[in-house]
Amino acid sequence: MARMINTVTGPVSTDDLGAVLAHEHVIFGYPGYEGDASFNVWDEERFFGVVEPVIEKIKQQGIKTIVDCTTNDLGRDVEMLKKVSVRCGVNIITVSGYYYERGGAPGYWNFRRNFGFPAEEEIYELMKREYYDGIAKTGIKAGALKVASGIGEITDYELMFFRAASRIAKEDPGVRIITHCSHGTMLKEQAAFFVEQGVNPAQVQLGHFCDTVDLSAQLDVVGQGFYAGFDRLGQVGFDGMPYDDDRFAAIVALTGAGFGKQIVLSNDRLYWFLGREFPFPEAVTENLIKEWHWTYIFEKVLPKLRSMGLSEEQVHDLMFENPKHFYAGA
Repeated sequence: MARMINTVTGPVSTDDLGAVLAHEHVIFGYPGYEGDASFNVWDEERFFGVVEPVIEKIKQQGIKTIVDCTTNDLGRDVEMLKKVSVRCGVNIITVSGYYYERGGAPGYWNFRRNFGFPAEEEIYELMKREYYDGIAKTGIKAGALKVASGIGEITDYELMFFRAASRIAKEDPGVRIITHCSHGTMLKEQAAFFVEQGVNPAQVQLGHFCDTVDLSAQLDVVGQGFYAGFDRLGQVGFDGMPYDDDRFAAIVALTGAGFGKQIVLSNDRLYWFLGREFPFPEAVTENLIKEWHWTYIFEKVLPKLRSMGLSEEQVHDLMFENPKHFYAGA
């Protein structure tokens, strides 16, 4: 059954999402990039000169919808995303939320909490407003909530966002949560938290699920009904990431165990990095992110999965049906 989902240009039926990249970043900047403005001059036409050809490439592969998982503290710019959507002819879903403590910008909410303000309640109110009413004065509504945990723990700071998002998801079965799970270390803990809070697992897509090779943990989590984000395809061998052959094996194993309809795919690609230009060293580009490009999923991943025994229907589900069902719900 279809339902309407917020995009940056307005509500769209889940039947019209088409093929979906489930976890991307059209515009992204680590906190602090704003202070480097003397060497960081925004040039909108240059931005489009880079991003527009990229989106055209993925559209040619059948992609109709991009989920931009950039959080409030990582340079989220919903008005620019709307311009991209209109100019490039692609649906873009944006999120409301904050990044994990060590990688994000915790100073603001910690400051408010430390001075006795009800920070968690304020976060809850912020997420609700951005989801139901719109972000700032733009009228653009978030289509999902984003929460994040660091390596090996969910900190007290991060728990404020997990609890706030969980409250909203419990109140409204149509709300969807996407997580960031650093190195895949806290998959079971994130899942256990949502279950403890009374959130329906089908409302939650566990991001960077593919950064662990612990198949027993993966099976445990999808067995509870959570969606699995195999969303860093092409990023391999660094920052705690496994190689894609191990990820492909996990997709095949999970599908064989009956959980293929809970898997979504993406690259977690940064289309435009806010701040100074950041060319990766050659050793990285030639070895660790050689395949981290926009058509990799269609050119190599899906053919590889077919060769490993997935049917055409199962491959189709990964890009078309599974994202649609995640947002449409039961």
